Amino acid sequence: MKKLMFTAAVAVAMGAFAIESANIVGYSEVPNDVSGYCQRGALFITCGDQNDSYNIQSIVPQTPANAVDGLEDGGAVIQQIDDFGAPIAEYFYFLEGSYDTGSGPAGWYYNSGSSWVYADVTFARGEGFLYQAPYFEDENEEEIGSSFQTAGEVKTGAKSVYSEVSGYCHRANYRHTNLSIQKLTPKGTEDAAVELEDGGAVIQEIDDFGAPTAEYFYFLEGSYDTGSGPAGWYYNSGSSWVLATKVFTPGEGFLYQAPYFEDDQEEEIGSYLEFAE
Repeated sequence: MKKLMFTAAVAVAMGAFAIESANIVGYSEVPNDVSGYCQRGALFITCGDQNDSYNIQSIVPQTPANAVDGLEDGGAVIQQIDDFGAPIAEYFYFLEGSYDTGSGPAGWYYNSGSSWVYADVTFARGEGFLYQAPYFEDENEEEIGSSFQTAGEVKTGAKSVYSEVSGYCHRANYRHTNLSIQKLTPKGTEDAAVELEDGGAVIQEIDDFGAPTAEYFYFLEGSYDTGSGPAGWYYNSGSSWVLATKVFTPGEGFLYQAPYFEDDQEEEIGSYLEFAE
């Protein structure tokens, strides 16, 4: 059992007290770039909750010290996308007692079509989302970087995150330490009749505007393309396949795809991405 005091930032928000838990308890600030959407993920599980997930209301936008104005109501956005990159849900951050939400508390809301509804969505550890919170440095509205703060329990140990049958899924480094891409391993489900082909699994980074910036492909040990190379993630240098040294920072997200097949008809089924120790 470990005893940790919440730091001052969390103590102000939640009351200063000690917690005894099988998990580490703490908080983190996750930085974002200056504009557009960033890929991010949940680092914690909600304190006292047995589910391996994190509530959206525990994500709080933080105003940068050099911002001339605070965040406007509805300015911060969390967006979920489907396996093909299309938005499936958007959540907007409103301050307490805003014009739109009336007497509602500060937090994330979605538009039901007739009113703003306080959101109760959760994100599993390892699941990613898109995040945006524009702040401005001067009267010319030059955007600057920001961050969001989260607090809760840190679960340790290896974890497998389920991925849908086709297209790309949002995934993220849920740890509070850097994570080598080589610690990520595609895993088929029990009903996978056809193994993953060399280069079949793909991890893709995108910039703040959704454009791909780097792609990594998973090859088995001693594949035709990599020769005597070990199993792992590789990128194409233009002339050869190079074992990747990419490291994901805490909370950093990425897109993931790994098609497995159920039978000779090549019907795609779901798979897992395993986060190793």
